[in-house]
Amino acid sequence: MPLPDLLERATEVLKQCKERVERLKSRRMELEKDTKGDSSNNIQNLRQFVQVREVGDLQLEANLKISVNNKKVAPFNILRVIEEGGTHVTSSNFCTVGHHLFCTIHAEASNARVGFDAELIESRLLELVY
Repeated sequence: MPLPDLLERATEVLKQCKERVERLKSRRMELEKDTKGDSSNNIQNLRQFVQVREVGDLQLEANLKISVNNKKVAPFNILRVIEEGGTHVTSSNFCTVGHHLFCTIHAEASNARVGFDAELIESRLLELVY
């Protein structure tokens, strides 16, 4: 690739990266504003921090944001709730950022005939976390 074309391409990539950083910063500010809200928020606001959804026919994805100060929530308790819901955990990722623990868990139905109930798993996770 000729040098002028390479420089032009690099400039485009840098512009795209800068735009992405700005979008991510604004998203982070929105999320921080949501987390600093009133502690008496209703269950809908809590669902922003505990989300369970079906991905495909027999797969599940759970995303959680938990305060590090919440001592009753340990990663093994989260995994136990998900597995008791009729799934088998295929992967899990736990990351601590600041005062929050972010969890992403992927699971699939233990029994293809029976499946699982994503709403039940979500409600049990809400009980555990809050």
